[in-house]
Amino acid sequence: MGSRSHDAYNETLEKEQKRESEVQNLKDSYEHDIKSMREQMNQIMMMVQRNPRLANIKPEILVKKVNNLRLTTDTLTCAHLTPLDNLSIS
Repeated sequence: MGSRSHDAYNETLEKEQKRESEVQNLKDSYEHDIKSMREQMNQIMMMVQRNPRLANIKPEILVKKVNNLRLTTDTLTCAHLTPLDNLSIS
């Protein structure tokens, strides 16, 4: 009888460890996504600060430009953007 209860305990422990691992993976993914969104927002804010006319452009367009160019905050300049006349104004 002792062996069965020991096996059940080990099985329960393994399931709990698996769940904890899954939760940790979800937390890590969430934190990564939040960090990425913050970086995108910082890049957009830098773009708007450098060229206030960008404030009138739909955020989705700016996000696409940032993603397509994969710019870092060190190399981000308004010169990398498509002419403002070609962008959708909100």
